[in-house]
Amino acid sequence: MPLPLTPERWQRLQQVFDGLVELPADSQTEALAREAETDPDLAAEVGAMLAHEAAAAGRLRDVIGETVDASAVAGAPPRRFGGYRVVREVGRGGMGVVYEGTSDDEFQRRVAIKVAPWAGAGALLDARFRLERQILSGLDHPHIARFLDGGTEGAQPYFVMEFVDGVPLTTHVRTARLDVRARVALVRDICAALDYAHQHLVVHRDLKPSNLLVTPDGIPKVLDFGIAKLLGPDAAETGATIGLTSWTPDYASPEQVLGKPVSTRSDVYSLGLVLYEVLTGEGAQRADTSSPVALARSVCETEPPLPSARAAAAGQRGLARELRGDLDTIVAMAIRKEPERRYASMAAFADDLGRYLAGLPVAARPNTWTYRARKFVARHRVLTFLRHCVR
Repeated sequence: MPLPLTPERWQRLQQVFDGLVELPADSQTEALAREAETDPDLAAEVGAMLAHEAAAAGRLRDVIGETVDASAVAGAPPRRFGGYRVVREVGRGGMGVVYEGTSDDEFQRRVAIKVAPWAGAGALLDARFRLERQILSGLDHPHIARFLDGGTEGAQPYFVMEFVDGVPLTTHVRTARLDVRARVALVRDICAALDYAHQHLVVHRDLKPSNLLVTPDGIPKVLDFGIAKLLGPDAAETGATIGLTSWTPDYASPEQVLGKPVSTRSDVYSLGLVLYEVLTGEGAQRADTSSPVALARSVCETEPPLPSARAAAAGQRGLARELRGDLDTIVAMAIRKEPERRYASMAAFADDLGRYLAGLPVAARPNTWTYRARKFVARHRVLTFLRHCVR
């Protein structure tokens, strides 16, 4: 049985890994063999970490190589894509360039046009872009940015979506000075959108405030399925997925960091981190990207304080009282390190948020008689008071 990962063992793991990661493969093998003579468990753990690091580095080199090769022939983008005219560039990333545009028809609709950054950049990026287009074309939900059109202009594939004129979720709740219940209601709407995506076998994989915009009229929208995955047709919830590995460390799940299969519960974890930040104003997870070992430890081992404790530490005593109890428990269940101990689905997450808003006992709480009685009294405080008065 492997030894427990104590702080001292983590330090030893990092020390051995750091000493081997830059060596040639043959030298790594020899060093691990020597290490195995005295500590075979540690040698096996370091060997697995080195293999994961090599695989990740290889994927990164593939993407960079294809991007650099293709960028040499990239020219100025067309001024229009199909029946849409380009107005301005609004965003750029490894998975595409986004322009604001208008339709040529009488309605002159404001749209977002996402373009493959480098036409013919290679099978990996081409497949990634076309997969995103395929995913979005199959999703139709009021809280997911709507797919409108797609095609190819010259050699450049593109697709058109509704233009979401909004701000990140965390910015909106702060500037609009929303109370706790309004913040929870917004996250519950996002849960519903993601549950819909999950039912269509789509895992987002990169949920973070900048991909969750809120419009001026308070409507949340889920954006950027650029690194989303399609669950394989024969995959169970924890089964293999299809796509390129990429994520934002501060919002990544432990299984993403460890290179394990990603499931719908990975989205539950990331949205739980977002809910924590929406409620407290501070991030729950601070990923240490200085080394693979540090990253794994910061994401997989470090437990954030409960939201109420974070609020109390910031001197927000009133907020701490509101968060203590059900909301602490809901957030804690969503961001459990072990996927099997989180909410089983985004629908279950949404249901508990709804039960909190309705003053009902939440599923994440121990279902004790005293807890149910306390929730009942809170819902019927006035009626209970009058009954006591009559007595």
